[in-house]
Amino acid sequence: MVDVSTFESWLAKGLGRSAVFLENHDPASYLNALLYACIHNVTYDAQCEDGRTPYLWRLIQLSKHQAFFQNQVSKYLTEKHDSPDECDWAQLFGLARLFAAEGNAQMRRVMYSAFERLGFEIAGVSSAEEFIALDGFDGFVFAASRFDIRHPDNELWEIGSLISDLEDRLGKEQSSLLIAQAARRNQNLATVIEAVQQRERKIDEENADYKSRVSPTYLELKVQRSNSSWASELRRWSTTATPEEIKVAGDDFLFDEDGEKVWGFLRILNRRPFPGNPMQLLVLADDQRERVRRAAVIALSNVTHPDVRRRAQVLLQSKDRFADGARMLVSNYESGDFRILEDLLRQPMTHHEFHDLGFSVEYILKRNSTPDAEAALLLLYEKDPCSNCRESFVRFLINMNKIPDWMRSECRYDANAGTIEAVL
Repeated sequence: MVDVSTFESWLAKGLGRSAVFLENHDPASYLNALLYACIHNVTYDAQCEDGRTPYLWRLIQLSKHQAFFQNQVSKYLTEKHDSPDECDWAQLFGLARLFAAEGNAQMRRVMYSAFERLGFEIAGVSSAEEFIALDGFDGFVFAASRFDIRHPDNELWEIGSLISDLEDRLGKEQSSLLIAQAARRNQNLATVIEAVQQRERKIDEENADYKSRVSPTYLELKVQRSNSSWASELRRWSTTATPEEIKVAGDDFLFDEDGEKVWGFLRILNRRPFPGNPMQLLVLADDQRERVRRAAVIALSNVTHPDVRRRAQVLLQSKDRFADGARMLVSNYESGDFRILEDLLRQPMTHHEFHDLGFSVEYILKRNSTPDAEAALLLLYEKDPCSNCRESFVRFLINMNKIPDWMRSECRYDANAGTIEAVL
């Protein structure tokens, strides 16, 4: 048996281990932990990681206490809450939709009533999408008709997202025809659709204007004051700049007193190596401004140079910047370096530090495939909090023919769809 806190940690990471455990043990002691994960978003990065509804649904089925979870989901959708933002409504509506799809008419009524009460302002667009998954076009009309274009929290891209979902289900032509027909009968829907179409026309005009504009020259960028569009224009210039031109620009912008220009130039180096001497990049990697410092570290990850490697080795021994040191190894890796990374991963650190270190390992292995990484990858599978990153670690182990049988079994139930696909 494992303690509840360990089980909660598995749920937060989205490990398939929780499913394997429920298959073979009495789930009674862990039901509340699973319920909490259904009601709240416990992921490390909710904006980037896969939605947890399919993962949670598998666990509910394996718990063999479906009635308990069905009642609790219905309860949370029905009751009023003093702090509604604490609930993950997308998960609750997603689970309700799966119960309703099994023929539970009461859950279907609860879903519709709850969204009527909560609206887009609280329930959000992800909850609205569940009505399309459940009832197709009728579900779309219900949700879209309840969008208030006057509410400051509502954004028209949300309706655009619903339309895209509908098009994936019915096809673009059929969706457009049905929406036009429904809008003639439903004034609320007509108002929303017209606002969406106006927004799309405006975006198309802005994109056309941007494409037609002549890119600024380097001399123009050099004398311009930085503003919200300056970094974007610099990136546009850099797409056609030669290495010699990038070097000249670096001699100017890396020493500029305007921090926005320094940061803007560093950002163009995250996909191409700086062709000049990395000394100033190394100086900026210790800058007091956090985003300048982080951008400089990323730029140095693309530079192969003995001075960069020496700096990486020093940082790897530090208490607070070892992840930066690992990132600088990406283009400066040498055989044996994974022993250092492995030792680091065995030490206590925060979730954020594990995540940063995991990113560095991923970048290193994309450029330097080596069997020396096996132990580090196994540690990251256990400790990195991000399910997206875990998919990469699993795929590296598969490519190295080093994935253990127990891990392959767990991954069949992982929260990340890509991880499941990798082991099937």
